[in-house]
Amino acid sequence: MAEENIFLFVPNLIGYARIVFAIISFYFMPCCPLTASSFYLLSGLLDAFDGHAARALNQVGAADAPGRRVKPHDWAGTALASPEQAGGDKGTARMAEENIFLFVPNLIGYARIVFAIISFYFMPCCPLTASSFYLLSGLLDAFDGHAARALNQGTQFGAMLDMLTDRCSTMCLLVNLALLYPRATLLFQLSMSLDIASHWLHLHSSVVRGSESHKMIDLSGNPVLRIYYTSRPVLFTLCAGNELFYCLLYLFNFSEGPLVGSVGLFRMGLWITTPIALLKSVISVIHLITAARNMAALDAADRAKKK
Repeated sequence: MAEENIFLFVPNLIGYARIVFAIISFYFMPCCPLTASSFYLLSGLLDAFDGHAARALNQVGAADAPGRRVKPHDWAGTALASPEQAGGDKGTARMAEENIFLFVPNLIGYARIVFAIISFYFMPCCPLTASSFYLLSGLLDAFDGHAARALNQGTQFGAMLDMLTDRCSTMCLLVNLALLYPRATLLFQLSMSLDIASHWLHLHSSVVRGSESHKMIDLSGNPVLRIYYTSRPVLFTLCAGNELFYCLLYLFNFSEGPLVGSVGLFRMGLWITTPIALLKSVISVIHLITAARNMAALDAADRAKKK
């Protein structure tokens, strides 16, 4: 990787340009529609050129190597179970006896989705009702893992359901915040992009490296991520504090909240949770950088084998 810097490959430079153009587009969206749409379309147009550049310069990744047939699960970042892994007919019969979809942790996951949707429905008009259902959905996130361990019902489906519910719930709340605080729209767009990109790339690199879960990391890796994923109190505090920050920001648009001394409760809560939310964003950046380095190292190793 030192001899051949994957990050400076032409297709990746085009990718960075796409990101810059997209951010410029987000910045101009509230005020300059033609400028915003031009940069947005330019970002999309460049998507047609990075693949051509990769093939022309022989700078393709492992998944796009010439002669390799790309399967759906390759680009999806997940591996489909082989008949041997699934147990063939025995595996199908086993699934019929033991319905994964009805495992208690997964039922909790479905409840989280229902509560989140109810929250989204009430967000435009009923802040207390909306925030109550949103926080209830988030609170249940602390119980599905305990239920999975206690009942021996931990599944990959449940882990994915849990992560996707987290990402989608936060994204939908941020969309609402962008409507309530139009001047901060760019910040909310960047926050959404960082959250999704960091978790997606981290999950993808974990799958490629053979980890069973995005929460299972190499303990010799980044020390910040090691603490984040191995200390349950730290993980809970940062995740809960981050969600509470966004929820309080939503409530603060409607009211300062009941007075605590001379300060509104919602304002005080924002003072407390703002550092937590900022730290969570820093960890997301570390997620993104670490996962990018992992993927680049895998690409470099794959290219070295072919030389």
